[in-house]
Amino acid sequence: MIALLVFSIFTNFNLSGYAYHLDENTNMFSLEEGFVKKKEIYSEHVNEYNSINIAMVMLDINHAKELWYASILIFLVFTAALFGLLDSRLKSKKHVKWIIALYITSFTIFIIWNINSHKEILEEIAQNINFFKT
Repeated sequence: MIALLVFSIFTNFNLSGYAYHLDENTNMFSLEEGFVKKKEIYSEHVNEYNSINIAMVMLDINHAKELWYASILIFLVFTAALFGLLDSRLKSKKHVKWIIALYITSFTIFIIWNINSHKEILEEIAQNINFFKT
């Protein structure tokens, strides 16, 4: 998990498949579409007409990146909790089945929420990048 987090940080990876770079000296905005190797790059000069659209795309990509990092960390907590559940000292407790049921329910809710959140962010990004593809 830590390796995935480090990989994500160094390669600018997130599940949306989008990354951006804003060069403040030349006022050029570059949008990278695709994952680690196969990337299409769209560039646009920032001006007063498209700055709001560019800001919306940047916010959506930042939101996707933050959600991806948070998902990795939460999954790490669930993994640690699983090892805690498998500990032999817990098996002697009285309510082990309830604890395992709570763990499975929480993990399922997290996975469903995470998938839906990433899907919503992808829809927002797709809606906001239309001006690049024209």
